[in-house]
Amino acid sequence: MIETLHRWDCALLLKLNAIHSPFWDTLMSAATGRFFWIPLYLLLLGLIIVRFRKKTLLILPMLALMVLLADQSSRLMKSSCKRERPCYNETISGQLNVYDGCGGRYGFVSSHAANTFGLAMFMFLLWKGRRGRRWMLLVFLFAIFASYTRIYLGVHYPLDIAGGAIVGMLSAWVVILIYRKWIEGLIKE
Repeated sequence: MIETLHRWDCALLLKLNAIHSPFWDTLMSAATGRFFWIPLYLLLLGLIIVRFRKKTLLILPMLALMVLLADQSSRLMKSSCKRERPCYNETISGQLNVYDGCGGRYGFVSSHAANTFGLAMFMFLLWKGRRGRRWMLLVFLFAIFASYTRIYLGVHYPLDIAGGAIVGMLSAWVVILIYRKWIEGLIKE
């Protein structure tokens, strides 16, 4: 079963990684970096300040906690599972387009996916009301695109991304629970 799943994961990776052009190579390489998304992060910060005003000072530490939880959980899983990144897999590495180097040896689960999907889920759960949540769904498109860059660049399998997305969304859910149960509860008292 595990071997079959790994074969499917490799086959999907090779299909998704094979689509390349100079324009996309440049964009994907830039989009996987930390600084590329700063305008989006500033926009989200502005939206939080406008929407939540004084609660922003409570929300931002919760957001930082969520990123810390997602990031450290993904790192712990990498060191526990020890699943090599595809660019270290001798069977398929010669067929991959790898652009910015391979990164660390292990890739399950993707920290990029954990952090970006965690942010998307945090924003989605934080926002109350249908109208606001609809806009927050756009943040999930950011998470999908940012995570796909890792497959495009040959440093993660699709299951690494899926696992990271789950870790991130669970981290967001836990932190939002803490925020709603304890932090908002303290304000009401």
